[in-house]
Amino acid sequence: FHVRNTCIKNTQVTKPPAGVVISDVPLDIEGRNMNYSQQLQKGYAFMTRGRLRIPFVFNNKLSLFVGHVAKPAVLLCGHLDVVEGRDEQFNPRLEGDKLIGRGSLDMKSGDAVLIEYTKNNFKTNENFGLLLTGDEEIGGINGVGSLVERGYGATEAVVIPDGGQSHLNLVVKEKGVLQLAVIAHGKAAHGSRPWDGVNAIGLLNNFLPKFENFFTPHNEHPDGHWVTTCNVGKIEGGLAINQVSDLATAHCDIRYTERDQPEKIIERAKSICPPEIQIEVMFNEPMFLADPESPTLKHYRAAIKSVTRNNAKIIFSHGSSDARFFTVNNVPVIISQPTGEGLHGPDEWVSVKAIEEYYKILEDFMKRIAA
Repeated sequence: FHVRNTCIKNTQVTKPPAGVVISDVPLDIEGRNMNYSQQLQKGYAFMTRGRLRIPFVFNNKLSLFVGHVAKPAVLLCGHLDVVEGRDEQFNPRLEGDKLIGRGSLDMKSGDAVLIEYTKNNFKTNENFGLLLTGDEEIGGINGVGSLVERGYGATEAVVIPDGGQSHLNLVVKEKGVLQLAVIAHGKAAHGSRPWDGVNAIGLLNNFLPKFENFFTPHNEHPDGHWVTTCNVGKIEGGLAINQVSDLATAHCDIRYTERDQPEKIIERAKSICPPEIQIEVMFNEPMFLADPESPTLKHYRAAIKSVTRNNAKIIFSHGSSDARFFTVNNVPVIISQPTGEGLHGPDEWVSVKAIEEYYKILEDFMKRIAA
């Protein structure tokens, strides 16, 4: 099932580590109100021997942790939320080897592998745990972020099937995320008398090209596009067509590499702001960096080789994931996923064969790290 970011209603924030189990949480799954505690018992009955089987809700965002201890050797970590899409995208279809539908690649296929592995091994292996969250697509602050702050995590490795777009790829860098609101303040007037006002939309339109000049044009990017980028993803302004707008806002999504610092980007933006423009930081999260030569990642690369007879390909990712929350504790994070394409797009798909191979890779890796 698909859990959307706005689906949890009328819940209270619960603060671990007290471990209060939230019951009777109404969960709207694709328009159907379901009793969450009943669904939890049905879907995770196989985990009854675990000492910790706890659903948490932070600011109306649901997470589920299953484990024998709060910080096992290996944590399998996935997110159940997806980005919005057309209604038909939530009815998956199979075309040959391709499973097509919203969240098939990002990241329900990975979730399925993590859950299946947990189902098959949880009773006999106390060295791993499972964490499923519901807010990764909007930043992960109330999911992985909140639980890591409260002591949940891993001692040796975290596995996150949320990047790479192939089970042969291993992500060792993810760009940092800086999201800014550029706010223009004007003076309202009647639309028939624009000289009596100051149009905030015009102010914003004049400023944005100057700001975007800070970033390398797309046609000048190096191969791989490993440069800092800016996308103006949303513009709001005006209350009525016959009114001079006194307020306009642009939301800018900046993805930065190790060559840039978010504080410097903010400083440069503010340095060119006229008095009518202000910059507000909406979101500022660091890069994810991993060492491909670390023992943990070497184990995973060996698992890929053993299962597929192919060498792992070390890659960088332009997106971001929940991996960044674990790096503050210096825990190696493995980012790879079943092969697919079109994440967040209209034709998102994942390879069924790749899901099966990804499961075998995870199984092989867990044996290697246990040894």
